[in-house]
Amino acid sequence: FEIYRYLNTTNVSCIEASKDSGFASKDGILYSENMKQLILCPANKTGDVIILEGVTCINDFAFYGARIDSVTFPSSLKNIRKDAFRQSKISKIDFGSGIEKIGNNASNIFADCQNLTHVEFPPQVTDIGHSAFLNCRSLKSVTMHEGISTIGRRAFDLCEKLKSVTLPKSIKYAGELSFSCIQELHTPHLFSGLPYAFLSDISVSPVKKLIVGDNEFIVPAFLSYKTLYTLNQQCSNGHFCKSDLHDLYQGAINTEIKQDTAYHIYKQNPGADAELEKYLKRCAKQIALRYIKEDNDAELSEFIGFKLLSKAAIKQLLQAANEADKPSI
Repeated sequence: FEIYRYLNTTNVSCIEASKDSGFASKDGILYSENMKQLILCPANKTGDVIILEGVTCINDFAFYGARIDSVTFPSSLKNIRKDAFRQSKISKIDFGSGIEKIGNNASNIFADCQNLTHVEFPPQVTDIGHSAFLNCRSLKSVTMHEGISTIGRRAFDLCEKLKSVTLPKSIKYAGELSFSCIQELHTPHLFSGLPYAFLSDISVSPVKKLIVGDNEFIVPAFLSYKTLYTLNQQCSNGHFCKSDLHDLYQGAINTEIKQDTAYHIYKQNPGADAELEKYLKRCAKQIALRYIKEDNDAELSEFIGFKLLSKAAIKQLLQAANEADKPSI
């Protein structure tokens, strides 16, 4: 870190090392004397970087804030340390055929890389570390091949454009908030950590879609702590019960999310679930009034069409619409 703090200024684009310095340099990048450890890429370096074969470790903060466009890893690479590429301008990563753990115990390796739009992990990768791609706000797609078994806490947290992810059959664990912004998660099976990874934060939408094998479920974006705990136990045991996931709306963190989830489930197959319909009729007026308050006219029009509202409730809604100056309603 001391070397990073001393050399890493925005004005440096090339680092050279003398033979007796205890370091080595290649293409303006600083390495250890034996060329096994990449120590620092200057912040002002641009273009594509191909890391030399023989390098086994990329140092803490090695590419922090660097202006490089892409990086290619050698087959010899075994370890990437914390904050190695954080806040860099990198837009493309070629992980090569060597690295198996993207982070391991290190965190924030590619965090805050705002030019990343797509990431593909090669087959040998088994672990994605804690906060590895935290706050990569332009990241739109991620490809995971068979082999990945562990995804660390907050690995893809705050990646607001990453809407859908498909997990491989090899997945065994995902950490808390690792899929916080994802709206649609495809998984071949239930596994430990899934509820905390996917359903423990209020996202853009109050509901999310969970696809387990061939079964599709509308679920709340944020479950109560008790429901999260119970569901995680079931997932850890590989327990799968369609009715449990179908009724998951009852464990939503608050009333509004519970109502919205129930309504989204109902829209898929109106009238199929008598208990669900009974619940929606009880809270129909409350839902409709909320849509008026939120200026959600299109959703309200559709909601009225399902005839869940009583005549008395419709009269009250008409009055509320007039008071809100919404003649279209």
